[in-house]
Amino acid sequence: MNTGEGLLKNLVYLENSIDGSNAGGNLHIDYNNFPSGSTAIVDSGNHIVGTYNERFINNNLYKHNSWNQSSQDYYLKRTVYIENNVEQIANFSKLESVTVRNKIDGMNFNDGLPISFNDPWYLKDQYGNQSGMGDFIAFPSPYYPTGAYNQTTGGVFLNQDFRVPNQPYYSVKADYLQTFNLSQTGRTHRFYFQGWSASPQGSAEFQNANAFETPVVFKQANATVQAKYY
Repeated sequence: MNTGEGLLKNLVYLENSIDGSNAGGNLHIDYNNFPSGSTAIVDSGNHIVGTYNERFINNNLYKHNSWNQSSQDYYLKRTVYIENNVEQIANFSKLESVTVRNKIDGMNFNDGLPISFNDPWYLKDQYGNQSGMGDFIAFPSPYYPTGAYNQTTGGVFLNQDFRVPNQPYYSVKADYLQTFNLSQTGRTHRFYFQGWSASPQGSAEFQNANAFETPVVFKQANATVQAKYY
């Protein structure tokens, strides 16, 4: 209890974790830096708690997924009310490579036309800001999700199911019309959206494969999600 000699102090254990083991790196409370595995002493009240590590490369690529095994608590930094001795564990999960692309007139090629993708965990800038839900970013097709603005490799988390309440999930969005010049004909053609498909079959699942915008669950590594145009 506070006796007037100052606010109640609390111990906060901080860790970046991969499969239950300390991954190293650094975390922060109110921008005071602590190595992973440290214990901080803070006053009761609101504190900004986060990790400085968006990813680790340890044989495989691991990206920050959630805090304290709570799937809805997925931002790199957030405000937390602390009033007892607690743990703040940043959990990192494996990324798998996938492709999001247009499939025009039954053909897969590097058309460079836009295709939109919402990755809630996507790191948008150097300040730790993330996309969150519903923030679609248009990329040239084919797009290989990287998870961050300054990365050339990356991927997605598998089995992020849109049916799980409060759990973040991936979404794709296509334009109704794409205009493209085909070298085979030397003319510009208009192609209309016909739906979504996954290759290999069953490697991804859509909430509504006929909708321009739909949640998608990646079920296996190297899946290709395609917006079909004819």
